[in-house]
Amino acid sequence: MVAASGNSSLDMKETYKTDHILYLPGDIKSVIAVSAVSNNQITTYSNFDPNIQFCAPGGDLAYIDGYVDLNQMMYCPYPTSMDNGLSSIGVPQGYTFSCGTSPSTPAVTAGLADILSCCRKNNQE
Repeated sequence: MVAASGNSSLDMKETYKTDHILYLPGDIKSVIAVSAVSNNQITTYSNFDPNIQFCAPGGDLAYIDGYVDLNQMMYCPYPTSMDNGLSSIGVPQGYTFSCGTSPSTPAVTAGLADILSCCRKNNQE
């Protein structure tokens, strides 16, 4: 199982030591927790832990002159049944901008699935 590590800027290991709080499912030993990076460094919001082995682009929340800098965020699917509120800037319904460890997780999942598929194809399970 691959899961997002969370978006609270917490050291998950220290939080467990001090508050005895697990962040599930990412803190379960058999789960692969994913953190987010932007501009080749961990994002300001991403939870982190020495046991997190994978990270992927997750966008970041940045401002320029008091406005959100959409260039730092991820372009993501959005329910077509809901108004994305972005048509005035040319973003079609069905898409939005977001950031977080959740958008990072599918990239890691896809990469791991590709590796697993290749191994199975070559009988290297």
